[in-house]
Amino acid sequence: MLALFSAGITINSLGQADIIPGGSVVQKLSSDQFSFVEGPVWYRDSCLLFTDLSSTPASIYRYDPENGLFSIFRDNSEKCNGLTLDRNGLLLGCESARSRIVAMNGDGQVISVLADSFNQLPFNATNDLIADRRGGIYFTDPVFGITPVQDKEAVYYLSPAGELSRIIDHFSKPNGVVLSPDGMTLYVVDTENKYLYSADVDTTNGSISGLKELGVLETSGGTSSGADGMAIDMQGNICIATTKGIQVFSPGGTRLVTIAVPETPTNCDFGGKDLTTLYITARKNLYSIELAYPGYVVWKDYQVQESASEPHLNDLIRLYPNPSSHDLIIEYNGTDEYSLRIFSGDGRLERCLDMRKGEYHCDVSKYPAGIHIVQIASRKLKSAIQCYRVMITR
Repeated sequence: MLALFSAGITINSLGQADIIPGGSVVQKLSSDQFSFVEGPVWYRDSCLLFTDLSSTPASIYRYDPENGLFSIFRDNSEKCNGLTLDRNGLLLGCESARSRIVAMNGDGQVISVLADSFNQLPFNATNDLIADRRGGIYFTDPVFGITPVQDKEAVYYLSPAGELSRIIDHFSKPNGVVLSPDGMTLYVVDTENKYLYSADVDTTNGSISGLKELGVLETSGGTSSGADGMAIDMQGNICIATTKGIQVFSPGGTRLVTIAVPETPTNCDFGGKDLTTLYITARKNLYSIELAYPGYVVWKDYQVQESASEPHLNDLIRLYPNPSSHDLIIEYNGTDEYSLRIFSGDGRLERCLDMRKGEYHCDVSKYPAGIHIVQIASRKLKSAIQCYRVMITR
């Protein structure tokens, strides 16, 4: 089934309409066969996984965009609310029924319990999570319709070494959580208020500082936006599921667009071949809309290498984006002379230099945020040999 809807786009005074490509509309992908869907995650470049929390048992389903078919991925998910992948592509989930964070294999079977208690007490009902590049995990633990177990409804960080810390403990209902593409900013929402929060991340240990109200969400009346799950694109724009639809904010906290959805959204995630499809779980159905910028996911390698003419360059050239210092490091170990060019996403030449054996540092602090193309060209052949796609963030 494929149903089309008006995108219902509301654009703020900045006119940031380029978030939604011309003609892009919300599509209904299911046929009211679910009860309450949540936790969408694009899985291994092939399919979307999500959970029907109100079904018995609460199964994780697979959606195949190639044929539009749904199938069961895991029979009993223990009400896996949030789903995500870690830096190695391993599936992680918040089993809210058992109040724990788990890792699953390709068959959906739990292979490891990563966290199930804090201060020797079980969590309330783990809700949503996101993994960082270090191997750590941020997750939320609110109370929705159950008796509290913990003394706080909080946000936690689980380090790669398994050390657990409570990093935010004054929210009413901490819910969606996501990281910026450079891993240096954590975004969190509280379902019972109208703010998008941000905090600076210490990428050496996962700790946060400077928590603040970054943006103001639209509400349907009152102070609650119903903010739920989130996703983020490569430009750093944050997509938030709310009672008003999917509200999209800039990295600086400006509300750019609101995408109306026929049912109240619960969560969203980028997927598809180019990661430009935003999949939306909304009550009884799964929806999607094509957006202008690809989504960011921690498990994907954004260095796209094309070297059919001289594959040996893979062994000679290494590219090291370093977003924390705005330094792009290129290491070249060959003997031939090459030129290096950096282009903006729309094809404008921004930097050109000659390369001989050695290490080169490019200061990209003055370049605009977004996707840039780094091209290595042979001076002798005067043709492009290899291209890299890199992301510059602010």
